Amino acid sequence: MQVRIMSSLLLAASPLPSQTWYPAGVGCIANWDHRGNTWQGHSWLNLPTGPVTLGNVPFLVSTETFTSWNPNSLPPGSPRVAILPVDMPPGVIEVHTLMNTGWGRSDAAYAAVEFVGSAGTRYIFPLLGNVNVRDWLHSNYTNSINGTTTIEVWTEGNARLDKQQFVLPPAFLTERLTSILFHDWGSPYSQSLYVVGVTALTTTAMPGRGAASLGGGCQGGGMQTIDGLFSLGMGLQFRLAGADPGATLAVLNLGAPGFGISCGPCAALPMLATWFPPLQNGSSNTTIQVPCLRSLVGASIGAQWVVFGTGSNPCSAFPGVATSDAALFMVGI
Repeated sequence: MQVRIMSSLLLAASPLPSQTWYPAGVGCIANWDHRGNTWQGHSWLNLPTGPVTLGNVPFLVSTETFTSWNPNSLPPGSPRVAILPVDMPPGVIEVHTLMNTGWGRSDAAYAAVEFVGSAGTRYIFPLLGNVNVRDWLHSNYTNSINGTTTIEVWTEGNARLDKQQFVLPPAFLTERLTSILFHDWGSPYSQSLYVVGVTALTTTAMPGRGAASLGGGCQGGGMQTIDGLFSLGMGLQFRLAGADPGATLAVLNLGAPGFGISCGPCAALPMLATWFPPLQNGSSNTTIQVPCLRSLVGASIGAQWVVFGTGSNPCSAFPGVATSDAALFMVGI
């Protein structure tokens, strides 16, 4: 096992054509809503969310109930550490983060980021106030950064958000980056680390994320949309619209992406996991939290609504039943 503690961060070269950015969500460690971070009229309320580019790096900034990590939101006595399970293939050369602190100190490092490899390599980067990290509000605590590996990427009034750049050692060209740990040894009114976003720069192709239509819908079944950041620990909103307004029941089905039943113009996915949200005037919606299971990353998952009690009978074998268009979706880290 290799362990190295880096006392400073390194400046990386610009990405090459063979290198790609891969934003990772922080939903699996999120315990705090950054939009509630406010002081005397200054806040992170208007901080950009969703897929955003900050400091020329793409990030996923959550819009969930909990958007980020704050050690002060942990139960009393808990270790002030968050473990983000990323498990990225070999080839990660940099990691960029969106972090600031609440309050701030510069007399020592009260926080650190640790990168763990599959063969036991552990690289720890202490975060020194007024160098690598500073507080989120231009006021009385820490207000300086080095301007190279830590830069300001958003500001509004006295509120600000900074980006950090970590260059990983060559060991991660052959080891998987299994997890990223955020350590905090501060306390309220002293220093506390706020983690908003994480993105990797890698030489290895990463699984895609998003959704695409598979067809299979028929009269009365409506159309579905899937919205979200398609990342572990975050919510996906499944919406149905335009179904028969007289229909009495809508069932959302998630499962294998291949059609199991075809009847007339209707094609249905096999029913594996189902939800029964309320249906009104042909519309329905529900939000499903993506579990923090690395096995889901890159997996192809099918989604489709089945509507019952329609006035039309597009499938004679099942009167009053219609299907929406099916979709294939994939989630990322």
